This record gives sequence, structure tokens and C-alpha cells, in this order.
Amino acid sequence: MAEKGAVAEAKSALRRGLRDARALDHATQPDAGNLLGMHFPDWLRPASGDFVASYRPIGTEIDPRPLEAVLRARGALLALPRIASITDRLHLDFHEWHGDDALITGPLGITEPRESTPLVRPVLVLTPLLGFDRKGGRLGYGKGYYDATLRVLKESGPPPFALGLAFAGQEVTEIPVDSHDQRLDGVLTPAEYIACAQ
Repeated sequence: MAEKGAVAEAKSALRRGLRDARALDHATQPDAGNLLGMHFPDWLRPASGDFVASYRPIGTEIDPRPLEAVLRARGALLALPRIASITDRLHLDFHEWHGDDALITGPLGITEPRESTPLVRPVLVLTPLLGFDRKGGRLGYGKGYYDATLRVLKESGPPPFALGLAFAGQEVTEIPVDSHDQRLDGVLTPAEYIACAQ
């Protein structure tokens, strides 16, 4: 869903500064992704055989692959997103991924699984972002893919745990939110795990 109105303008202004902040953290903290597993809360550990939805990092997004390795060692299975549509809303489907499966470049230039790989329902969704606050507000790129995806998952069964992955410098006091925005349940940074108050 495209953003509109005053909230959209506030988000656009915030995005410019957060892109710069994330780029700086990415350049100065090359091992940041390796530190995520140190702060992953044990109570959130998926059961053996449960699916965790991850992503392939774009640009300066924090790299989830070291955390994926930790979760796989604990018995979790992995899924990656693929752009799909539902009526007039674009969202992401999650497809089973075993680490050595070939990925393709999707229509938006994003690496994704082949459509023929099995669809799965994750219990945990690792979510990329530009900015976050401690109330679960998440700032993405403005296309609404993850908002629509989390909404679809909540409407169709038990909601997954939405865990934002970020550098500490991506935190702000408050993210402007609209009615379609879906809040994060927690945020994991190289420095700490943050339980989001909602």
C-alpha cells in the first residue's frame, strides 16, 4: 500500500537521515552481523523443524546470514521471501530454502527463491528496516511489503514473531505510523535485544 499524507511526508524526511546513519554503521561495523547471535534471546529460539523467514541483505542492510547459521544449528529451517500479490496488495510469500538452493533475481532486482520451491509459514520473521523505535515502530522503504505480509500472516493463522534486525544507530525516538503499519515484536542489534512495548 502506497503511503499518503502527513505521515508519509514525515517518513520521507526521516528516511534520508536514516539511510546515512545506516551506511555509516555498515562501513564502521563490518562484523555487526556476527554479533546478532550473541544477543538473540533463548526464549525466542524456534523449535526444531520450525521455519524462520530471513532475507538477503540489500546495500547497507545488516547481514542476517551469521544469525541464520546460529538458528540452523539449533534445528530451525530457513525460508526466504518472494514477491507475490494478493488482490491489490503486494506482499511476500516465504519459500523453503536450504542454503544451497539456487536463487534467482526477481522483477525488482532482489534475490529470491524460485517459485517452484515449497511455500512455508514461518514462526519468526527476520525483518530488514531503515529505522525503528522501542514501541515497535518500523520504517521501511515505503512500498509496504512487510506491512502487508505481516498483516496477511496475522489474518490467516497464528501470527509470527516479527523481529527487526538493525544497527543500533538506526534507532529513533518515534517512528510515525499509519493505520496499515505493522509493529515489530522485538528488535535485535549487535549490542542488545529490545523487547518492543506495544
